[in-house]
Amino acid sequence: MVLVTYLFGGLFFLGTSFTQFNGKGFWTRDAYLEVWLGALVQEIDHLHSLSEAEWLALVRQEWHLQATAGFSGWIHPDLDEWITNDEEKHLLIAVSEWAVTALAAYGDVIPCNVLNALTSDETISSSEKDFTVDSPSAPFLRVGRAFIQLLKGELITTVGDKDAYVG
Repeated sequence: MVLVTYLFGGLFFLGTSFTQFNGKGFWTRDAYLEVWLGALVQEIDHLHSLSEAEWLALVRQEWHLQATAGFSGWIHPDLDEWITNDEEKHLLIAVSEWAVTALAAYGDVIPCNVLNALTSDETISSSEKDFTVDSPSAPFLRVGRAFIQLLKGELITTVGDKDAYVG
């Protein structure tokens, strides 16, 4: 699990991963990316047509694993693998926009029980909870918005760029 510690009035997360699509991408703390992927999974679960899109069911399964297994430093949404056409890309953009709206609905702070629900699955890893305090929503929303920009082709940073960190 990603280590989350409350120290001197702030949250500290260890582990970072690079999310990329078509050669562009961004770095972020694993905890932010895990919550983001968990929020995407939650939105995919709300779709009624999931059974019609086998690829989306597979994306959901993989992103759920990535959100809950604690792959510190190795979280990879594998967008280049999963998105093979514009229809899939546009659907994931829509799902991402819904996920940003859902996270933003909590206001300035997301309760720790919500964050833990998005990043926990006892069938995959221990029942240890990553979040012990409520957390500001801003970094999670920044990751979501960067994810959308990446899918839309608006993000131009690459793995080695000093400005590629989001969080």
